[in-house]
Amino acid sequence: MRYMGEKNILYIGGFELPDKNAAAHRVVSIARMLRELGFYVVFLNRTTDNTFNGEQKNYYGFKCIEIKKHLNKISRLKELFDISYVVHWLNTNEDIWAIIAYNYPAIALNRLRGICKKRGILCIADVTEWYGVMDRSLVYKFTKSLDIAFRMKYVHKKIDGVIVISSYLEEYYKSFLPVVKIPPLVDTNDLKWTFKDIKKHKGIRFVYAGTPSREKEKLDSMIKSIEYLSRKYDVYLDIVGISKEQFINIYNYNRPIKNVSFHGRLSHVDTLKLVAKDDYSIIIRDENRVTIAGFPTKFVESITCGTKVVANSVGDLTDYLKTGDLGFLVHSTNIKDITSILEIAIRNKGKKIVNKKIFDYRCYINIFACFVETMSQKRRGIK
Repeated sequence: MRYMGEKNILYIGGFELPDKNAAAHRVVSIARMLRELGFYVVFLNRTTDNTFNGEQKNYYGFKCIEIKKHLNKISRLKELFDISYVVHWLNTNEDIWAIIAYNYPAIALNRLRGICKKRGILCIADVTEWYGVMDRSLVYKFTKSLDIAFRMKYVHKKIDGVIVISSYLEEYYKSFLPVVKIPPLVDTNDLKWTFKDIKKHKGIRFVYAGTPSREKEKLDSMIKSIEYLSRKYDVYLDIVGISKEQFINIYNYNRPIKNVSFHGRLSHVDTLKLVAKDDYSIIIRDENRVTIAGFPTKFVESITCGTKVVANSVGDLTDYLKTGDLGFLVHSTNIKDITSILEIAIRNKGKKIVNKKIFDYRCYINIFACFVETMSQKRRGIK
């Protein structure tokens, strides 16, 4: 199924292109599918880049219009309802097929929904999270809780369609409007997935790469398990994304830290090289709505690197780790259980992943095309 001619789609949200956050990787993959289906995608986002000079950019063949993002409280509050920059783009461009809003604030999205309806434009949400508001001020918790509840429980159900990242969100929305489930995807033809001259390392190395929070990752439990196993095995843990000091502050950790290397923030390419070099990635998360509704990009990237994953049975990861071909499944966040499965992984070192392309975006084009066809029929009805 292919669409002839160029139809404009505006993709908006909190992604930072080309690869500064997980959101950027997701929207680029979806844009690549849309391009193959005959659409012309333009990104419109706010950036925190200090070198920003207002120039229009091009990433992966997609036009990107960036607007400077200010981090003061007034600007953050304004972002909850301001869509003036989106309206300006709509007023200066014709033949707009749809707007896709990535995890967009509720009031702003609801306003955008009304404008799209008047102009005969599809309003689609890309939904990848259902976050909580732990460890924040009371004012922030109150404001953010209202925004999340209004967006997830009301606004999304009133728009034309949703692209979701997990089975949990698919089940939640499918009785209200058209839904397509698209996990984090990659383009395996990108050179960054080609790893040369990977040096051998001593012992067994696990790697955690991400931005942990006490609301999601059990990084402290991973470290405790590695410390215990190091008494018996030559085992190590690489941590990418935070420093040792940041880890101690986040988890209030006051135990000795043994056989763990903190690499801080690395470039995306350097992170992938480290993941490809190590023996296993490790993802241990608390089971709550935050983790069940999401899907860790780090899992997809590890598989594409050819590195197996040790993860606990949260959300859709269970489906991928049932057979053992892609890694090992931990059935709880109990340190004893984590340690037991890590030991099994240590004993099975060397068994590689055969298919690294299961998350290539090309594998999902047909599924996505069916959703696009449904949206096309709906657009004909609102024009």
